[in-house]
Amino acid sequence: MSKELATSNERIMEGVGAVDHTDKFGTSNYAKLLNKSSKEVEEGEGKAGQILDMEGVVLNGKKFLPIFKYNSFIEFQETDDGLGVKRRTIDANEEWVKEGLIWKDGKKPAVTKVINFISVFSNDFDNPVVLPF
Repeated sequence: MSKELATSNERIMEGVGAVDHTDKFGTSNYAKLLNKSSKEVEEGEGKAGQILDMEGVVLNGKKFLPIFKYNSFIEFQETDDGLGVKRRTIDANEEWVKEGLIWKDGKKPAVTKVINFISVFSNDFDNPVVLPF
């Protein structure tokens, strides 16, 4: 992957709120792996370990085929509406990423590394999803 793509993606995504799930490929079709602290689990609308598509349909039990894996790096910031994305990139060599991944004075790193899988479920190649971890 070229650094050009990563750099332009960072500029496009800078300041975008956490509700905007558009990735570097321009898709917003994400799947979500629920864990015990997920809103759906806390509200009794899902179980930890379930995989949901953006419409809330459970994908568990369907054949999962990862096509491509990439990492993204996100720095969050407090906003009036809660937590939002300050900036994001796919380039691990960005200086703010390198510095932000380091634990300092016992505090969590400022940057979160996300592992993303572009995948299809049940051989539905017309509707790939991004499954981030």
